[in-house]
Amino acid sequence: MKKIISFLGIAIMLFTFMASCSKNAETSSVLPITLSVNTDLTLEIGQTSEVITIQGGDGNHFRIINTNASVAQIKQENNTFTVEAIRTGETTIVVNSAGKSKSLKVIVAAPAVSFGEITSPLALKVGESKVIPLSGGDQKEFSATSSDAQTLEVSISEKNLTIKALKSGNATITVSSAGKTAQLEVSITNVLIESIKIDEPQNFQNLAITVFQLPFYLKTLLKKP
Repeated sequence: MKKIISFLGIAIMLFTFMASCSKNAETSSVLPITLSVNTDLTLEIGQTSEVITIQGGDGNHFRIINTNASVAQIKQENNTFTVEAIRTGETTIVVNSAGKSKSLKVIVAAPAVSFGEITSPLALKVGESKVIPLSGGDQKEFSATSSDAQTLEVSISEKNLTIKALKSGNATITVSSAGKTAQLEVSITNVLIESIKIDEPQNFQNLAITVFQLPFYLKTLLKKP
C-alpha cells in the first residue's frame, strides 16, 4: 500500500513539473509586439502607407482594431498591413496577439490646393473663359471667390473651376478645401483689332478707283451751266 501511495505521489509531482515547464515554454514564446513604424504615421488624403510589418505576440495570429474607420482604412495580410487615408482626422490602430498589444496613431491631413499646370499670373482677354481642374484639399468639395466679381466671374462644378473675364483689370481667385487655400492672380486686357480681312478684293479695287476719280466727276459737274 505504501508503495502505491509513493508511486502516486511521484507521478503527481512529475505531472506538475511537466505542466509547469510547458506553461513556462508557452509564456517565453510570447513576445512584446513591435511594428516596423516606430512613430506616429502621418498621411495625406488618398495616400497609402508603406507596408507595416508586425513582430512579436505568438508570431502567427494578429488582430488589428481601427478606432476610426472613417478616417483611414486598414488592409491586413498575415503579419503585415497598410493604411489608406480617407479624410482628415486621427485614428488609432491597435494590434493584438496572445495577450500583447501595440498601438499606432495615424494622422490624416489634407494636401495643398493646386490649380494644376496653371501658373500665376494668368492672362486673359475680355470675354474669354477658362476651365481649370482643381486638386488637393479633401479632393471633393471646393469653394472659390473673386476679389473683384465685376472684373472676373468664378464658379465651381465638382473639381473644376470656371472663370470668365468680364472687363479689363486685375483680380485674385481664392480657392479653399478642407482648411487649405490657394490663390491665383488674373490679369485681364481688352481685345485689340490686329487686322481687317477683305473678302472681295475686286470690290475693294473698284471702290479705290471710284474714290480716285471722284474729284474729276466733281469738276465736270461744276463746269455744267
